[in-house]
Amino acid sequence: MEAQLLPNELTEMLEGVILPEESGINEQCIYKVPQKIRQVNPQAYIPRLISIGPFHSPLGSNSDENHLQEFNLQNLAAINFTGPNLVSTDLPEHITNPKLPKHFTDLLRTFLLPSSFNFTPEGTGTIDHAMEQVYSVSQLSEAGLKFKLSNSKCLLDLKFDEGVLKMPRFLVHDSTERYMRNILAFEECHISDKHSAYISQYFTLLDILINTENDVSIFVDKKIIINWMSDANAVATMVNNLCKNASMPKYNAQYLFLFQKLNHFYENPINKYKAVFVHEYFNTPWKMASTLTAGFLVLFTLIQAVCSIWSLVKSYKDKIKGLE
Repeated sequence: MEAQLLPNELTEMLEGVILPEESGINEQCIYKVPQKIRQVNPQAYIPRLISIGPFHSPLGSNSDENHLQEFNLQNLAAINFTGPNLVSTDLPEHITNPKLPKHFTDLLRTFLLPSSFNFTPEGTGTIDHAMEQVYSVSQLSEAGLKFKLSNSKCLLDLKFDEGVLKMPRFLVHDSTERYMRNILAFEECHISDKHSAYISQYFTLLDILINTENDVSIFVDKKIIINWMSDANAVATMVNNLCKNASMPKYNAQYLFLFQKLNHFYENPINKYKAVFVHEYFNTPWKMASTLTAGFLVLFTLIQAVCSIWSLVKSYKDKIKGLE
């Protein structure tokens, strides 16, 4: 019954939609994904339920146009986004000045965009050197940097203060890569000003911070990443491949200053030597056990040496007293 009513409901929803040619907007907004990006994971860009245009024709599909009437409306009615609730008319609270989305991919991107976070490119020329070296989560953690879950609802809102990097929660599930790849491809094709490619900036930053499954595990431990994929290595691989073959975005001033602060923290001599010491002697349980064992042996040897010296001194004093 629901499947029979759905066409009428969709028709009513689309009655007030203004077509691009009628609104004066002639800007292209649907693109063919560049081959260099598509080849990393072709399955992420293949429509699952609905395709606009003769997408499947080159694949040898000879289905008659009339067969579209047999489209499984029950599947359409069952579409469920695991991210923001797109059915609700209420936008997320961090979006205070929304723009009309061009399509569903742009709508998903809109939910991730910041409102109060200053993303202006001012000052980028003075701190480009901050990008020469950026350290991973493990390296920063070994240097004493703390990671904390932020209360911000905006995924891009990263803040560093007094040795603590605050990051919003990032939910990772089986569909995350597909959603994010399409958003990143849209930014690659549609946004000419790379300072405004905010999602690309975030994921290239995340790619720098995450190199191994150990980096993911640290984020999971701090509740920054909610891993529904269970496999930390799979999350690391996904993050490292998301921006592969894409154009490098021009980082906004906030992220560049963040890079600079993280580098200054790690390269502080005390923090740097602490990181080297932790990595060399406490990086694994075996190294930790060996280091502690060696430390106890040195301590016991030192105590034994002190006791021996004390015994000799006492014996010498006794002899002096005997001669007197």
